[in-house]
Amino acid sequence: MVRLQELRSWWLAQMRKISYRGGAAVDALLEDAYEMLCASTREPMPAAVKTISTGGAKRLADLYVPDISPTNGSSIATIIEAGGKRLLFLGDSWAKDIAAELKREHKSDAPQMFDVIKVSHHGSIHNTSVDLLSLIDAPVFLVSSDGSAHNHPDFEVLAEIVDRPATFERLIYFNYETPASTRLRAHTSRSGAKFNVEVVQDGWIPV
Repeated sequence: MVRLQELRSWWLAQMRKISYRGGAAVDALLEDAYEMLCASTREPMPAAVKTISTGGAKRLADLYVPDISPTNGSSIATIIEAGGKRLLFLGDSWAKDIAAELKREHKSDAPQMFDVIKVSHHGSIHNTSVDLLSLIDAPVFLVSSDGSAHNHPDFEVLAEIVDRPATFERLIYFNYETPASTRLRAHTSRSGAKFNVEVVQDGWIPV
């Protein structure tokens, strides 16, 4: 609820910058205005972020700086269970929020296994932490991004996913070819775990 209030305050402040003088009651016009505002606004980025070279050897633990965006902080993550399958969709959520909730619900030291995990915020380095990845795993990961807005996904996130030991082969689905997906094809898992990269041709990832 606190995050939603923060989002509401940010939204009203942004609307008033463009001369909106009304209240915050929800109606169709304000919903459309909100969607257009979010589509055109660049999210605030953590101050400690530095540009890194594509050939760098940094790890996720060295580079992770938490997301501070109020819109991403209010994103909804969900677990879908149907037909004996468990799917985790992380939306644009903050890693610390998801990690805290998983630890509260799951007391085992072993990571929770899902059949599919949709990586948070297009694979951004600010929304996936080593701590979060220690709590979840799956044979299938989905990365949804064309890389045009913020150069997502970040390779270090992808490498951390496939570098972890596993007795199964991970399949990393992308809906577009990006520099990070191309680099991942040439990557060898540090643990020797098997993985494969799949880029769907029609922009859709089948689940």
